[in-house]
Amino acid sequence: MIESPLFRASLFLGIAAIAACASTPVAQTPEPSEAKAETGGTAEVLFDEGVALADAGKLEEACKKFEASERLEHAPGTLLNLADCYEKTQRFSSAFEAYNKVAVESREAGKTARAQEARSRADALKPRISKLVIDLAPDVAAVPGLVVKRNGTLVASPLWGQSVPVDAGEQTITVSAPGKAPWRETIAVREAETATVSVKTLEDPKMPAQKIGAIAAGGVGVAGVVVGSVFGLLAMSKWSDAVDACKGPDSSPTSCSTPKGVTDASALGSEANGLATISTVGFVLGGAGLAAAGILWFTAPRDAPPASAWRVVPVVGPAGVGGVVQRSF
Repeated sequence: MIESPLFRASLFLGIAAIAACASTPVAQTPEPSEAKAETGGTAEVLFDEGVALADAGKLEEACKKFEASERLEHAPGTLLNLADCYEKTQRFSSAFEAYNKVAVESREAGKTARAQEARSRADALKPRISKLVIDLAPDVAAVPGLVVKRNGTLVASPLWGQSVPVDAGEQTITVSAPGKAPWRETIAVREAETATVSVKTLEDPKMPAQKIGAIAAGGVGVAGVVVGSVFGLLAMSKWSDAVDACKGPDSSPTSCSTPKGVTDASALGSEANGLATISTVGFVLGGAGLAAAGILWFTAPRDAPPASAWRVVPVVGPAGVGGVVQRSF
């Protein structure tokens, strides 16, 4: 068999590639047991730090350590300490939920004493638990794509209108849906209280006030340009009349051949100058309005407060012509 140079080159490159792969060290992926051991070690360190902080009376910091440890590796002992921390920081709903979970897991594991302790402490918290009802009007609940959140956490639709245990303190409810203005309310819930947040309607989104001001400024700008154009044409026509009235050798009001021509041309020329001044004022005001419109429109925040109002006020003075953008609250 006759081998072509191309075949020999391909064979050589293939052998070289295999050799390179064989000699290249491959990154070692930790075995699952090793990764779990590392995570468990970190969880234990966090747990110990939480215990130390709790003993020092720094309960808020201790709760965060227990939470982090529990996220890394679930352990009934960690959860029991977290429940105790929640209870001491007046988060009775969270404590109740954690105690219940410890009770169930401990009973299944045959640890009767721990299960009884957790159940007893959970039962003692029942009278102190706060509750919240998110009451949605039927029209609101029926809006497609509706999303309800409490403190940034999604509230499932089966819980709408239900009395749900929550920790006492501020609770922020947000309701949103495509094509609707977001709804938001923060309510302070007291211990052992059942509070209700009612969402009666979702409004259509409002255009930011700054963009409304931009539209108004644009209207002033367009009007100014129109006025400037109209009076500019009138000024040109009047100047043409002045030239015709003079009928001088150079067809200019300044070179009239008769006194009457000078008088008529001067009068028409003055009118032309007046019209030209108005045209200039219109163009300046129009340019200022359009510039203000562009600035307001492209710098408007997406969620500008609707309570404010923008307007453009034309200003004509000895120093020139312009516009002032004002905002009222």
